Amino acid sequence: MGQDCTIRVAEESDARGIAEVHVASWQAAYPHIFPEAFLASLSVTDREEMWKKGLASSNGPIFVLEKEGRIVGFGSYGIPQDEDLKEDPKTMELYALYFLGSSVGQGYGSRLMKYAEEQLSPHRISVWVLDANEGARAFYAKRGFRQEEGQRKDYVVNGVAYDALRYIKSLV
Repeated sequence: MGQDCTIRVAEESDARGIAEVHVASWQAAYPHIFPEAFLASLSVTDREEMWKKGLASSNGPIFVLEKEGRIVGFGSYGIPQDEDLKEDPKTMELYALYFLGSSVGQGYGSRLMKYAEEQLSPHRISVWVLDANEGARAFYAKRGFRQEEGQRKDYVVNGVAYDALRYIKSLV
């Protein structure tokens, strides 16, 4: 990936760009998982409002990857939401890591992951991945994450529960 890409901490003015990536990435990554009507109904405007609130009161840093002045990916991390990890000072949770589907294969995901790991070292990173999302599972496995035996939960989207698996990686 060229030098024309930068990663930086997101600002409140980035909410629209993050929302555009969020909606487009879900629509590209999840057509085999979520109903077509649900994916088509995703609203950049609604997600923009969600991200404005998130940027104003974030539980942890939100970062963006820009190419030629346009946000093409983002991520966020913070204190684990899982009861068994909340009190573990050595573990942080990767809440989100998304990039435009048109950018697949260009190294954006790897670059975003490397940035998150640099920020979080020497911690462990946990991340929840939908069981049916084979692409994401392979992405994390390729980067040294391992699925934690017995760590599953329901991830509810639009009133439907989907099976999610917890992956973890030690950065020490």
